[in-house]
Amino acid sequence: MRKKRSEEPEINRKANLWRHYRMRLADYEELRAAQGYRCAACGAHESEIDVSRSGGRLRQDGTKAIALPLQVDHCHDTMKVRGLLCSRCNRVIGTAKDDPELLEGCVAYLRSLSG
Repeated sequence: MRKKRSEEPEINRKANLWRHYRMRLADYEELRAAQGYRCAACGAHESEIDVSRSGGRLRQDGTKAIALPLQVDHCHDTMKVRGLLCSRCNRVIGTAKDDPELLEGCVAYLRSLSG
């Protein structure tokens, strides 16, 4: 009988990394180490990242997915992996649709407010 997904999170993690990014778990771990276990955008160490609100989608068996502190950032056109980000930075970049001009405009706006 197959084990529940909640009993084998590593198998799920491997399958998801491969299915979505064509990335092996060893590649993910190598990239984590190369980034110093930090978000490539804000520099937060993965030990500082709150994952309690990440991975909120329920699995088919009703259990909650276990989120990784650093998420895979990839180009949506080429699917090429660019780095690992905390969920906050990943959402910001995703919401901005990878548009640096939009993000620079937002930064300029926020800086103008801090007079």
